[in-house]
Amino acid sequence: MSATSLQYLFSAQTDQGRVRGNNEDAVIVDPSLGLAILADGMGGYNAGEVASNMAVSLVHEAMARWFARQGASSPSSAAIGQALHTCVGDANRAVLQASIEQPQCAGMGTTLVVAVFIDNRLILGHMGDSRCYRLRAGRIEQITRDHSWVQEQIDLGLMTPEEIASLGCGNLVTRALGVEEDAELEVHEFEVQAQDMYLLCSDGLWSSVPNAELLHIMRGKPVAQLVPQLVDTALRRAGLEMLDGAICTSEAVLIQRTGTDLPERAEALETRLNSVLVAQNFLMMDYNVAEADLSATTDLAPGVEGPTVSKLHKEGWCAVRVLVPRKGAHLLMDRLYDAGARGILLTELTACRL
Repeated sequence: MSATSLQYLFSAQTDQGRVRGNNEDAVIVDPSLGLAILADGMGGYNAGEVASNMAVSLVHEAMARWFARQGASSPSSAAIGQALHTCVGDANRAVLQASIEQPQCAGMGTTLVVAVFIDNRLILGHMGDSRCYRLRAGRIEQITRDHSWVQEQIDLGLMTPEEIASLGCGNLVTRALGVEEDAELEVHEFEVQAQDMYLLCSDGLWSSVPNAELLHIMRGKPVAQLVPQLVDTALRRAGLEMLDGAICTSEAVLIQRTGTDLPERAEALETRLNSVLVAQNFLMMDYNVAEADLSATTDLAPGVEGPTVSKLHKEGWCAVRVLVPRKGAHLLMDRLYDAGARGILLTELTACRL
């Protein structure tokens, strides 16, 4: 992000790389609020992706509501910091509740870094090892401090960064969202100067690209150009390379003469083709709801052949899984939330047979 006077330019990109089948990083920027949020999820199966997406979405929505209540006034840094604590705390409880109530999400959590740019101020909150860097006057500086085992060893003087790097050990975070009931967000205020640039990133970038190279890439480039270059550099450092187009494009054409039966293998092919086409038009939705509100939510999202409803350990509550049309899915989420649904998740489908 580049600051000139009171105007800010935002640009964001995330890439899952070529190792994982899902992207555990999530990012939202809202220039109208001067807001940028980045999260790096953790957890088995797709739980890390769920946690990071829940975190950025919930914090964004809550901060948007908070700013709307402030009207045209310019809130103080202390007020913004308190709002961040409140919004992140609410998001923490929602992610933790989802991890408890949904077995496929057990143990999930996420790092978080959230930046609010207003006037010539930056109010910055973070937890975990996702970072914020500042480029100013030809120097790059990390302005967040990792909440991690590695950082603790360095702070205690037990090991140097060089010694830790030679061990090749992972960076075990000591603070994360959605892991414990109380989420401790570290918040600081910084003065923003003209021509400053700020970089929010997960360990997928900073662990691959050293500070000197970050400085070289960021110096003198427009924001819109440097973000793709940073991602590309991180992938190359990991032995990967971004491609402009598809590696392989495949097509299947099935032709049948009227009045004839398909051979057995052709029927299987037809079924598979249809399953892929159906999957492109639907998403799987999961949510929790009190039994008293179950009828209202299932009326809004009846599914194809009806939803799957299971009792939760929490008395009086149910877990619901239902197939919903891709088109209008986010509007449906809003309506379900208003009807009492909580912990609403959307999952992509690879194939679906109805």
